[in-house]
Amino acid sequence: METAILEDIGLTQGEIKVYLTLLKLGSSSAGPIVEKSSLQNSVVHRMLHSLIEKGLITYILEGKKRYYQATDPKLIINFIDDKKKRFESILPELISQQKSAKKNQEATIYRGVRGIKELLNKMLIIDSKEHYAYGGPQRSHDLLGDYTWLIIKE
Repeated sequence: METAILEDIGLTQGEIKVYLTLLKLGSSSAGPIVEKSSLQNSVVHRMLHSLIEKGLITYILEGKKRYYQATDPKLIINFIDDKKKRFESILPELISQQKSAKKNQEATIYRGVRGIKELLNKMLIIDSKEHYAYGGPQRSHDLLGDYTWLIIKE
């Protein structure tokens, strides 16, 4: 399974291992999680605490023993939405700080597929009088999808 997207939304490798292990095990005490995840006991407990804080796992107490369970993977969307709302709350301040900078940069380097997509989106926003078209070979379409053909104002 490709887990890079889970890293992209802010989970560590340890959190990912513990979460995926819990998805497979269902309700479980820490012992089987340590065993199946191949992580050290202290790391598993740290990751369990972190995932509880993020709302991605829950636990119940049976006597003095905790049994952990992964939340429905669909709830990760709530985790992402919460991050987005928190970011949006500081966005005006970030924009204000950027505008108050004394010297603007004169060049920007874009790398990789994400960089190309960001560049093309910026080019769409520019208000200008000339229009250009951007396209590429099939390989570009395979990498960029709908970003392959754009009409850009300049």
